[in-house]
Amino acid sequence: MKKFATLVCALLCGLFFHAHLASAAQAAQAAQAPYVLQGLVVGVSDGDSITVLDADKRQHKIRLQGIDAPEKAQAFGQKSKESLANMVYQKTVEVHW
Repeated sequence: MKKFATLVCALLCGLFFHAHLASAAQAAQAAQAPYVLQGLVVGVSDGDSITVLDADKRQHKIRLQGIDAPEKAQAFGQKSKESLANMVYQKTVEVHW
């Protein structure tokens, strides 16, 4: 289950955050998104929720679509949060919706 939580978080970041080496499919999907939020990840609530600070210093709570990570109090909840934080905390991301 520990590896599963890590795998879910890895897939999550690959799907929802613009990486330096984005695939053609991801670029096409991003181009179709009508709205884009770019900012710095300043918080990770759990394995599927982050807080992004935009250029105007406004915080946006983002719940990642299609991910059902365990809550912090559930089994592997803390590990799920740590895995997501290791991938995105204090990094600039783009959120497409």
